[in-house]
Amino acid sequence: MSLPKVVVKGSAVHRVWQVVGWALLAAGILWVVYGMADATVTKFSIAVSFIVAILGLNLITGYSGQVSLGHSAFFGIGAYATAILMADHTWSFYWTIPAAAALGFVVGAAVGVPALRIHGLYLALVTLAIALAFPVLVKRYDWLTGGANGKTVSFKWNPPSWVPGDVSEQDWIFITGVLIAVVCFALASNMVRSRVGRGLIALRDNEIGAAVSGVSPAGFKVMAFAWGSMIGSVGGTIYTLAVGTVSPDTFGLIRSIEFVAGLVLGGVATISGAVIGGLIIEFLPYRLSKFIEDGNTIFGFDDPLIAQLLLGLFLIIVIFVAPGGIMWFVRLARSKIVVFVPKLPMISSSRRVEEPALAASVAAPDTTTEQGGVA
Repeated sequence: MSLPKVVVKGSAVHRVWQVVGWALLAAGILWVVYGMADATVTKFSIAVSFIVAILGLNLITGYSGQVSLGHSAFFGIGAYATAILMADHTWSFYWTIPAAAALGFVVGAAVGVPALRIHGLYLALVTLAIALAFPVLVKRYDWLTGGANGKTVSFKWNPPSWVPGDVSEQDWIFITGVLIAVVCFALASNMVRSRVGRGLIALRDNEIGAAVSGVSPAGFKVMAFAWGSMIGSVGGTIYTLAVGTVSPDTFGLIRSIEFVAGLVLGGVATISGAVIGGLIIEFLPYRLSKFIEDGNTIFGFDDPLIAQLLLGLFLIIVIFVAPGGIMWFVRLARSKIVVFVPKLPMISSSRRVEEPALAASVAAPDTTTEQGGVA
């Protein structure tokens, strides 16, 4: 059998690939819920919040080409909105999700408007200022946010009676976060595949050409900032649900850099790359630090802070080996075995007959002038 094997999208073979992929994802989720300790499940819940935040950043940076180093601020807006509404106004967590999403959308649009006049490093500096200013503003308005001490939310998150098996409160928090993430991924995927997504990609690759083709640079860029910030804020709500406490230093510059690193590691302009990036930035430093704390050494070092250095080293290696990220490398390797191609539109039998005749008439020389003597 010759490789790679060509599979038409929408065919039975393609459906099998999709079913296998979803089955593996479902198996991984069930393994976390029923096979992990509560402390590890909490780490996975935090990773889900990072995954959603990186997904939002991908819409801004990956698909529209706008460099944003202030995504931690939008992540923090969602986290604080949920914490304040639940702790001070006794809102249900589910009602805080649309409120935080709307707030993130409005703030993202407000940031996106002035960002239209600046590009590249200048835009990066402006968004960097947002990441630096957010913790300061949170500490300044301590009557609302709790200041440097942060804000703690007390709630019970017991699973419903219809959930099978021994599911703890932390397990149900993780399941809730996963369900919210699925909705966010569905929205982002549909957006990328729609006219809006194609317009964003066109603007990223060739802004002048896209504008000539009818794509509005201003409208599409502001929309990308607003939607990406909205999804990032939803990630913040999941974070509040997972940890129960928010503090200003959690949403500073370091968090923004981690989001950018997760985006690059997972794969820029790939929807599924956000999953890989979120898991890496949550678990790789933690596992390395835990390894050192257990009495081991890495390259002769026994300082847990070496984990951050190794994360940077890992990022450099990935950039050299897989410039498009881990998901890009996986797709490249998969293309050696199987290639998915789009399904071509069907042509009716009458059109098949008409098209050759039309082509022949167009190709045939006009003999009227030759026979009629008009020339």
